[in-house]
Amino acid sequence: MPRSGPVDIVVHLHGYSGRREKMTLIRDKEPASGLDFTDPADPSARGRTRPTLAVLPRGHYFGGNSGAGYSFPELVKPNGLVKLIAAALEAFNARTGASVSQGKLILTAHSGGGAALMAILKHTDPDEVFTFDALYSDPSALIQWASRRHQSGSGPCGSFTAAVSRRPATASAWPRP
Repeated sequence: MPRSGPVDIVVHLHGYSGRREKMTLIRDKEPASGLDFTDPADPSARGRTRPTLAVLPRGHYFGGNSGAGYSFPELVKPNGLVKLIAAALEAFNARTGASVSQGKLILTAHSGGGAALMAILKHTDPDEVFTFDALYSDPSALIQWASRRHQSGSGPCGSFTAAVSRRPATASAWPRP
């Protein structure tokens, strides 16, 4: 990690938890979050090469119909994600003596974390978005984000980056933007 300059920020929005309110990030969410940047099929393979700070906020347990629900009420507010990233950078810099700043913003979401991602995309324009079985709510915000990135040519290789759920769905299942 550099001592100064920009670092990419990856924020992962976790899903629900069968452990309910007893869920812990280290035990229950981090191992499956992808934030270790290794290839599960080949852990010796090199992951990201750009300096990257991974942020895994703990959602708010609300239970819901499943009894396992988590949400991110502060992060879905305008500037909520900005505040989280500023706090993460401040903590990293304080603990390491570095003076890094935000580079690319990458958002990832798994399962129920997709609902918060859709709300965040209504007011935030990340550089990359990855979803993992996270399209259980209306994906219009993701579709609009991907369309803007594609039309502007601002994504990698003049395209956009969006890894989408393998959950079967049809294009007509959601209203078009």
